[in-house]
Amino acid sequence: MYNKNFLGSIAGAEISYRLKKKSAVSFAYRRSVNSGKKNYEGSINNTDIYIRDFKLRHVNKIFHLGFGRYLGNTGKFKVDMGIVLIYDAQQTINIENWASYLAIHENNYKNSNSLEGGVFASFQYFKKIDTRFDIGLRVQGYYLISVTTFEAISLTPTLTYHS
Repeated sequence: MYNKNFLGSIAGAEISYRLKKKSAVSFAYRRSVNSGKKNYEGSINNTDIYIRDFKLRHVNKIFHLGFGRYLGNTGKFKVDMGIVLIYDAQQTINIENWASYLAIHENNYKNSNSLEGGVFASFQYFKKIDTRFDIGLRVQGYYLISVTTFEAISLTPTLTYHS
C-alpha cells in the first residue's frame, strides 16, 4: 500500500577501459533514490493513527562490472552487459486493518544485510562534441537474480571523457 514511487533519480560514475577497437570493460557506481510523502488517517482497534507528510525513501547503491561492445562502423552505439551488486536502504509503512497491524521500519545493509545480486544490460547512443568529449543517452535495466525481480530501468544522459 505504501511502496516507493516508480519514478526517481539516478546518478553515478563509470570507469571504462577499451580492450580493442570495439570492446571495453567497465566498473561503475550508481546511486538511485525513489521517494515520496505518504499520508494516512484511520484507526485500528479504536486507536487513531495519523501519518502526515512522512517521507519514505528507497536508496540503491549500485556497483556493476560489465563488458561492452561498440556497434557498427560509426561507433555511435554501445551495448553493455554484466553483473551487479545492489545495497539498498528502504523505508516502509505497512498498515493492515484486518490484522490490527501497523509497522514502520527501515531495512538496510547494516540492520538486515540487505544486499542483492543480479545482472544489467544497457544500450547507449553518443555523439562526439570535441576531440576528448562525447555526449550521449543510455538506457539501462537491472534484474535481480537473488530475488527474481526486475529492479529498475534508467534513462540517463552521459558525458564521456577520452584520455
